[in-house]
Amino acid sequence: MKTLMRALVLTMAVGCGAVSLTACAGSQPQDEAALALKRSMDQRIQTLKTVSSTLRQSPFAPEAAAGLDQADVWLGRIEAIMARPRKERDKDQLELLLQATEGQLIEVRAFFSRREAETDLERKRSTYQNQMEEIEALREQNQRALGDAKGGEE
Repeated sequence: MKTLMRALVLTMAVGCGAVSLTACAGSQPQDEAALALKRSMDQRIQTLKTVSSTLRQSPFAPEAAAGLDQADVWLGRIEAIMARPRKERDKDQLELLLQATEGQLIEVRAFFSRREAETDLERKRSTYQNQMEEIEALREQNQRALGDAKGGEE
């Protein structure tokens, strides 16, 4: 799961970086730059959908359903904005929704990481407690055996 998260974060970072790089590419003709920006915007949206879908498969998804639902609502709004003609799109609102969705999914993933760590800690704590009980039982058994051996020698 950690490897999957790293891949998703990297994908999101690359998608966000592509927007920045495309915006800075002044040597491209304006139409090409706009097309590249649209492609990178579509890539960001697709990445967010993929991340949301992947997070919903987590065993902790029911605990974070509200956060995942909010991200999906924002993704729906993003798609509605993208369906409008280019001139009617509010680019600031679109970027705000993209950033909010990215932030929401990062927050959900952080929650999952914390829950995974808590679950792992509880498992280790339980294992440690069981091992200590076994050690204590062996100690008591050894003490009784030593006590019986000493009692028999007297």
